[in-house]
Amino acid sequence: MRIEKRNETYKIIVSCGYENGKHIRRQTTFVPPKGLTAKQEKKAVLEFAEQYERKIKGGANIQYTKMTFKSFCYDLYTKNHLETLKPKTASGYQTIMESRLIPYFGDMLLRNITPLDIRSWLSSLERKDGSEKDLSRNSAGVWFRTLSAILGKAYEWELIDENPCKRVKTPAKPQSEVNALQLEDFKRIIEKLPNYEDNRARLFVRLVLNTGIREAEAAGLEWRDIDFDNQQISIKRTSQYIPGKGMVETTPKSKTSIRTIPISETLVAELREYKL
Repeated sequence: MRIEKRNETYKIIVSCGYENGKHIRRQTTFVPPKGLTAKQEKKAVLEFAEQYERKIKGGANIQYTKMTFKSFCYDLYTKNHLETLKPKTASGYQTIMESRLIPYFGDMLLRNITPLDIRSWLSSLERKDGSEKDLSRNSAGVWFRTLSAILGKAYEWELIDENPCKRVKTPAKPQSEVNALQLEDFKRIIEKLPNYEDNRARLFVRLVLNTGIREAEAAGLEWRDIDFDNQQISIKRTSQYIPGKGMVETTPKSKTSIRTIPISETLVAELREYKL
């Protein structure tokens, strides 16, 4: 193992023997944390170098040195992480991965993706819906954070030496005002509800307006979740449409989302009538 200092960084080079007469070496860089004394910095570098050498000589990630970004996404990331997420979240990641990331990074070797590659990708981003509007910085930010999450897993699983996204500035997410219903909007909706011919749609809108529950939570309600005597509903599941899968039922967004909510006597009466 050899350690070379270059300005504020260190290059660690590990010999992996010879193959067909060619000397095989693996290398990585290390940037010590700020504020360390010379002695502390030397210790930090040695610990990092020793850990890196153990990983390399122990055979970890040798079989993945020629893995492309596309192969990692489909063979490892999807099967070992994406499938453990909520269906809606996983679907969002999958869409971004296939439409925005794999077309650009797909054939690149996973370990060769650099911060410069990521900056070039950000500069190349454009709309794909035919619109001439500028691409939303929020959209670019979501795609960038998805890429960072994927490469973060590759780093966590010790397939790459660092997440290159950490060296790229995240596209700024604009602060947008919350577009909430005003009292007048609420009144207009309530006035028009009696004219709805679809009883289910009318009750669905009234239920969401009166309780503040999410659409997916309202769609996941079953009659057993409604306590008519105590005038309350229990949120225990969600139901939402996932592209390519149809309607999918799952647990609420978080543990705190599982809750009981009081409802008005008027709403109870409407629910009773609809159930009949």
